[in-house]
Amino acid sequence: MTSFTYDAVLADEPADWSSSVRSPHLLRDMSERDALALLEVSGALALLVDSQGSILKATETSAQLLDYPREYLLRSSILDIVSSEHRERLAELLQGCERDGCHKWYRVRFAGGISGSRWLDIRLSLHASEDGSPCLLMYGSDVTRWVDNEQRLVDESFRDP
Repeated sequence: MTSFTYDAVLADEPADWSSSVRSPHLLRDMSERDALALLEVSGALALLVDSQGSILKATETSAQLLDYPREYLLRSSILDIVSSEHRERLAELLQGCERDGCHKWYRVRFAGGISGSRWLDIRLSLHASEDGSPCLLMYGSDVTRWVDNEQRLVDESFRDP
């Protein structure tokens, strides 16, 4: 029996999503603490910011990734810790994401604390805070090595063989 035959036989039966993560009952039962624990384990940047860039919540992993104390991040704006050439574009993305309500993606260089700068692919998504006011979820993956290798390959391609 091929997979197509199997699918055709079961096509009239309703899908059982009760054990799936897509189930709204499972999502309701997930606490904020559980969600934050998952974000901590990811090793990625995970922030809650307002449309002006003020950081409302930050994971400890985010602080370690950016080489800033978490307490410092919570008193800062995201625009203060990105490199100067990306500030204006990131500010436009923050405001546009809140205005349009759609997801945004951007590769940005953060001016890190002790270890220098880092490149992150960030994704922005509209969210509602606990009091119902609009805010943005910011999730980012470290792509510093990728960007450095890409730049190295570009530089090598211009050298005379």
